[in-house]
Amino acid sequence: MIIVEETLTLKTSRTLFWDALKNYTLTLPFQSFPTETGRIVVMWPKPDGDNEMVCKGSHYVRQDERTEYGCSIGIVMSFAAFPQVKGEIDMIARCWQEPVVDYFKELLTMLANLDESDAHGSTLPPIEDPTDKRIFDLVTDDPDLTDKQIAQYLGITRQAVNSRRRRLKLMGYKVR
Repeated sequence: MIIVEETLTLKTSRTLFWDALKNYTLTLPFQSFPTETGRIVVMWPKPDGDNEMVCKGSHYVRQDERTEYGCSIGIVMSFAAFPQVKGEIDMIARCWQEPVVDYFKELLTMLANLDESDAHGSTLPPIEDPTDKRIFDLVTDDPDLTDKQIAQYLGITRQAVNSRRRRLKLMGYKVR
């Protein structure tokens, strides 16, 4: 049963909308939404056909202080985007789980303010880790730096630099 359904017209392309949705939901799987019997965990949005992305979830119920059981509850949120004339899209967003409604409404507020100017960086989440910020600054200044060179400069391992660059790339930053 759909709890909330919203339709918005956004001044952006479908590709930029999908990118913004992925950026805005980067921390989603690390949150949980309390229920009467446990908690709901929602996964990142995944494509479901050409025009839709869905976030599936699981409901975890604590049996005792050491045991928790989870079961899939299917689609928790969905976002469909349909291209229109003049560089706009119509977006239909749905939420199926009551505990997630507040998060869903906050997400819709951010998406409602999305426009073409957001495609150039303002949709990206801030880099809060100082080492990640230093890596981003180094790569911005010299895109040809290798992981090994950055590692030597920062005094960390090449593997740590590689992991951090992958994380920054997932956040939407150009670091390769």
